[in-house]
Amino acid sequence: MASPPRQRQPVTNSTGWIEFRGILHSHSHLSHDSEVPFEEILRVLKTTGIDFICLSDHPVQGRADFGVQWRGLHEGSCLSPALR
Repeated sequence: MASPPRQRQPVTNSTGWIEFRGILHSHSHLSHDSEVPFEEILRVLKTTGIDFICLSDHPVQGRADFGVQWRGLHEGSCLSPALR
């Protein structure tokens, strides 16, 4: 899996907001169209400085099993199940 280039530009934060950078739609090895295991997803998140990812894995036989996905904080990165 190729790592996306770092494109974050420093911004002066005078508003008190906290910036989070993330991926809103992605798949893991649980989907028919991806072979990437959770460990590799986490490695790429950490390497690129991405804070969170929403995993939109395809349901199996019409049912989504969010219990098999990684979720919550893992080594400082947030993994969240999402509906497809």
